[in-house]
Amino acid sequence: MKTVLANSVGIGPDGERYVHFPSRWSAVEEPSWYDHKKGWMTFYPFMLAYCSALLKRETDCEIKFLDGNLNNWNHETYLEKILSEKPEMLVMESSTLSFSLDIKLASKVKKKTGCRIVFAGQHPSAFPEDVLKAGADCVCIGEYEYAVLELLQGAEPSGIKGVFPNGRRELLDPNSLPWPEDEDVRRIDYIEPVVNEYRELELFASRGCSLACDFCVATNIYYGGAGSWRPRNVDDVTDEILAMKEKYDEMEGIFFDDELHNGRKDFIVELCKSIIAKNLDSLKYNAMCGYWNIDREMLEWMKKAGYYKLRVGIETADKSVAKSIGKSHSIKRLRSVLKEAKDVGIKIYGTFTYGASGSTPEKDRATTKLIKELLQKELLCDLQISICTPQPGTPFFSYANKLGSLENKSWKKFDGGRNVLQSYSGYLADEIEKVVLEARRVASIYGGSTRFRNADFSSVGMAVEGFGKILVIGSGPKWQTGKLLAEFGSAKMVYLLIREQLRRSFAGENVFTFGEGSLNKGTLSSETFTSLKNFRADLVIVQVNHNSEDLSGYSGVLSLAKRLSANVMGVDIGGKVIQPEKFSSGVSS
Repeated sequence: MKTVLANSVGIGPDGERYVHFPSRWSAVEEPSWYDHKKGWMTFYPFMLAYCSALLKRETDCEIKFLDGNLNNWNHETYLEKILSEKPEMLVMESSTLSFSLDIKLASKVKKKTGCRIVFAGQHPSAFPEDVLKAGADCVCIGEYEYAVLELLQGAEPSGIKGVFPNGRRELLDPNSLPWPEDEDVRRIDYIEPVVNEYRELELFASRGCSLACDFCVATNIYYGGAGSWRPRNVDDVTDEILAMKEKYDEMEGIFFDDELHNGRKDFIVELCKSIIAKNLDSLKYNAMCGYWNIDREMLEWMKKAGYYKLRVGIETADKSVAKSIGKSHSIKRLRSVLKEAKDVGIKIYGTFTYGASGSTPEKDRATTKLIKELLQKELLCDLQISICTPQPGTPFFSYANKLGSLENKSWKKFDGGRNVLQSYSGYLADEIEKVVLEARRVASIYGGSTRFRNADFSSVGMAVEGFGKILVIGSGPKWQTGKLLAEFGSAKMVYLLIREQLRRSFAGENVFTFGEGSLNKGTLSSETFTSLKNFRADLVIVQVNHNSEDLSGYSGVLSLAKRLSANVMGVDIGGKVIQPEKFSSGVSS
């Protein structure tokens, strides 16, 4: 039986790009946020990929793996690609965010080919009856690899565990699976260029988690609750790393995108020893980890094996919120782990979430205070601030739904970070959004990614030759502003436009200030704007708070800059000069 396994769609009807986070949640990027040829980031759809490899190993059927998400395929292109395979069965993994587009695509394939439609993933597991009514022939819930295998082998759906309306299957043994799909796609092409510092291939040394945070899609929807952590055989993991290293010359490292990489200390120590024994410690490793069981010995073994970064879920500074979430929590323990990691030489990337169950404005602002502290002490190299989204199928969704705050919400809003969907008594959605913006502003001012602190800004000095009077718009973190100013020396007349709260940090400079909120002409007093105009800058430099030339979110700043000078230049967080023509295009004066 010719079977196509397909990831969710890539490009929506309005040009928006869908980013599918397997077993977690999905997001939407507006057209201005990404390069249409390469995209911003793409995650490896590991469960679908394991399913593809399993079907190829266990059956004689012709199996084809297609990924519209990786390739940025819109509806028409994706339809054409699937139809060209002439499938008899189509298996799609779908999220809540992308479901309406995915089922539309699958229904057209079925209409033209008569193939059987099987849906799996977050949304199908949360709402299997609705998915059947929408056009699917079968819905697999939870971990679905072996359920799909039995369907393909001809078993009746009524007798297969994990096929709705039957109950879930027992959790699978990850050691029973082959290495995931690497024939129809190149695994090295799934990269996250913003956070990962090297050309890293996603790999999975374990599956599941010992916890079950109430907002977590992975443990609650795919694995059915807490206690789902299962390790792989370490020699098989390192054999897979070795095979990928031999296949991809360009591979510089591994991103262990497990739900909980360090589920047990002895597993990590054994894995590190195997990495070293097979001479794989020259690669760079980063991993998703919990901080509660990290100790000095574990960190030292990881450092020896080549780990350079761990991503830990901190989520909240408040103990009662952590208890409500279901999160292991000790700020004292956290501080100790972060200090030891810094001492050992391993970077920590922290994740934080706002508006979670049990949150109040005061409790979430305590998290912001913690973020500021950890950044000032350089105990975090980078961080992620998210809106806690009540994803369908999770206990948090049920909780928020009972409060009535999710009524009449479009599934397109459930994007894992951009929209506040929940409201509490005393903490409404508008205020949650306000507190999140405050936190992101603190992160911008006091941190950014510390890996750029040693970036070379010398090209700025060469770029400003010939300009006498320069205005720097401080629209990035203050350390970036300081590095910029250091490049000018005393020969230039330099003025600085920054938020009022940073005045003390640059007291010796010629400073203009503005208040809170996004910078544009409207946020300046008429007196400040007049003074800036009278300064008659030969060049305006705009700080860009990331390491690319993406200017989304800078339209107000750019418009203001063009009002102040005919010459506008940008400098990104890595010290790279962004050429004036890029700043000029599409920005009204």
